[in-house]
Amino acid sequence: MIGAGYRVEHIYSTVLGDPLENGKRVPFEDDIEYTRSKQRDIPSIYIKQTEVIGKWRLNAGLTLERPGELTHLCYGVSGSYSISPYLEANAWVNNSFRNPTFTDLYYKSPTQTGNMNLKPEEMITGRIGIKYTKRNLSSSIYAFYRRGLRMIDWTRESGSDQWSASNITNVNSTGAEYSLRYIMSSGPFKSFSFLYAYLDVAKNSPGMHSLYATDFLRHKAALTIDHKIAGKLGASWVFSYQKREGTYLGEDNTEIPYKGFMLADLKISWNSKRYNISMDVTNLFDKEYLYIGNLPQPGRWIKCGVEVRL
Repeated sequence: MIGAGYRVEHIYSTVLGDPLENGKRVPFEDDIEYTRSKQRDIPSIYIKQTEVIGKWRLNAGLTLERPGELTHLCYGVSGSYSISPYLEANAWVNNSFRNPTFTDLYYKSPTQTGNMNLKPEEMITGRIGIKYTKRNLSSSIYAFYRRGLRMIDWTRESGSDQWSASNITNVNSTGAEYSLRYIMSSGPFKSFSFLYAYLDVAKNSPGMHSLYATDFLRHKAALTIDHKIAGKLGASWVFSYQKREGTYLGEDNTEIPYKGFMLADLKISWNSKRYNISMDVTNLFDKEYLYIGNLPQPGRWIKCGVEVRL
């Protein structure tokens, strides 16, 4: 398979981008004009080959991308082997690039400063695992390693509230994930699902605190239960536990470690061939918690919807 693509990224802003010769009116706003803009054109071509040899399925691909004056070559190789009709082993390795966003490049505020000299970050990732599927039961376990080069992040020094965008040192990540799903063949319960993921990140930037790259979710576990209530009415429960590594800036510029927290979500839905009526309740027990930084996350959130199938 051979293909090509062309992507255009463009922004009008009052803060981000290069100065405009003439301002551009902001829609639906009086006396406000966009004073800056920026555009990136990114052409790409790719090639992919798939081969099936006995119990093996092999894939390989290359993508050539040119954003601006730089050229990126991305590769990917994957393979799977059918051990039995129910058991499969698979592995893959690939690399990817991420260009700095317009915010990373240009944003400026009393506590944040962008960096127009940022370079694209690169990640090389490999994963190996095994998957079992038989009748109502499916399960899988995977382990992965990711090496990040020139990672783009917003960092600050200890005791400071000034964040700046930079290509921080290389970041190595290792992790594992286990999943289990069982579909019930009778009774009020439809299915049970369990997921656990573990992540460890190593860096070498002492005295620097990261907003994204090194403040990471170390533990995440989730249990999902689907069951009937009556007739076409059913419910889905999700109970999750999360523990984030790193610290956030508290009062008096003190470093406070993140605490683990548990959440419960509920979805109630009524399904027919043509209609679906649902109510989602996120953070059912109105738990107070922090996820990134010192920003409180939303409390109980209720969303209702109606879907009509034509």
